[in-house]
Amino acid sequence: KELQMQMEEERRHADQYKEQLEKSQSAKKSVQRELTDQEEEVSRLNAQSRRVQRELDEATESLEASQREISALKSRLRQVPLTGTRTTRTSFLQTSRYAASDDDTGSVDESASMESGGAGEDTKQSDV
Repeated sequence: KELQMQMEEERRHADQYKEQLEKSQSAKKSVQRELTDQEEEVSRLNAQSRRVQRELDEATESLEASQREISALKSRLRQVPLTGTRTTRTSFLQTSRYAASDDDTGSVDESASMESGGAGEDTKQSDV
């Protein structure tokens, strides 16, 4: 009888250990899933960070190019005589636009050519 009680108690202990093992394995799987999810999130955020950094670099390059162009145009504008007529100033500015667009792209900027056409008509009307 004592042997049966001892065996029954050992069986209960074995069942308890088995339940604890199952709970531990379940918790382990849950933590592993969470870890995988977190790693995916980190990977996604790193990719987003790299994309934003590339965009920032491109915007910075564009800003620097624009600042160089503005500086060059200001320098050219300082070279224009202040006593020049409107036609002389307009013609100089048109030439500057063409030269600036040729320096950057190798082709004439459409907006500059449209503006120059409009400016030429204005001077003709003012002469009449």
